[in-house]
Amino acid sequence: MLNAGLLLLAIQQAPFDTTIAVRPETRLEVTASAGTIDVKVWDRDAVRIVARPARGSQVSAALSGAVLDVRARTPTGGIDLVSYEITVPRKMNLTLGRRDVDITVHGTEGSVDASISSGMIVIEGGRGSVSLRSFEGPIELRGARATVKAESTIGRITLTDVVGDVDVRGNSNHVTLENVDSRNLRASSIAGVVRFSGPLHPDGRYALMSHSGSVFLKSAPPINASIDIATVGGAFNSGIPHTVTYRTRKGIFIARFGTGAAQVVMETFTGGLVVEAIKPQ
Repeated sequence: MLNAGLLLLAIQQAPFDTTIAVRPETRLEVTASAGTIDVKVWDRDAVRIVARPARGSQVSAALSGAVLDVRARTPTGGIDLVSYEITVPRKMNLTLGRRDVDITVHGTEGSVDASISSGMIVIEGGRGSVSLRSFEGPIELRGARATVKAESTIGRITLTDVVGDVDVRGNSNHVTLENVDSRNLRASSIAGVVRFSGPLHPDGRYALMSHSGSVFLKSAPPINASIDIATVGGAFNSGIPHTVTYRTRKGIFIARFGTGAAQVVMETFTGGLVVEAIKPQ
């Protein structure tokens, strides 16, 4: 027979399952110290929260004004460990994370604000605004149509099939932007390789920078861009016809491709700077 303490623990560890009706303007905020947050979408004006707590965590969900707040606490004030499976309206705005959390979001058409210290962030979709921050975990974003900001101190950052303004900052790992359609883009890393592939719009502004890694730019021909090249110990390379103008130092000059319409900065201290054409499929 369970004593009172064990019975209390058993009650606390029971799954939490609730469905809450929400308005279109309601934002979901999930705060977690440790565990997982998995978000899927449906076409209902309601949020279903299925949570599996551990370590005596107690889950709560409170709707106040335009915010649905989901979080967990432990009776002793220790680390709450919870696995969340949450289904939300397709266009619901999301604020997720906190500490050691794996975050996955599938097919959202709302804004996303996700921040963790460790774990991983994987987002599919996103509209309006997507802001992603991680100290040591990787960040992956696919299919966003939004203004994107992403930053990771240790983890890699990967954006795929994104449309919108982009500001991506890495530190000790690689930054990869694949099939990114932007007119205002900045991607940088201190020690990692920076890779960008996508169109270069005539009115576009692009900055691709690494301190000690290489920088690669790929775009479909014809490439029409003025590329401001700057390197100290590295080298510039491109098999695409171009002219060199405004050379001030050995590794500092402007490479003009075609009409030179798009404005591009490529910079590294010791890595390579490479411009390539995307080959037709």
